[in-house]
Amino acid sequence: MRHLILLLATILFFSCVTIQNEFEDDEIPLSQTDVRLEFYKNEPNADEIKLTYYDNANNIDVTEIITFEYDTNGDALPHIIYWNDYGYKVC
Repeated sequence: MRHLILLLATILFFSCVTIQNEFEDDEIPLSQTDVRLEFYKNEPNADEIKLTYYDNANNIDVTEIITFEYDTNGDALPHIIYWNDYGYKVC
């Protein structure tokens, strides 16, 4: 019976303890966020992909067709897109 009371007291104690999120101090504002997208392909019959995203600065939807390039062995090279200080829009 004493073990049961000790177990219940331990569960009650740990259920009331709050754990501080270790990432809260290192939060980066979304207005200073850099975005890096990497695209890879393994399908030999598909040379393009269609990318659609919302451009916050111009308030428009943008659609791009990305065509992959190949190395001398015929393997597709990764396509990398950078958006520095991409930011966000508050609705």
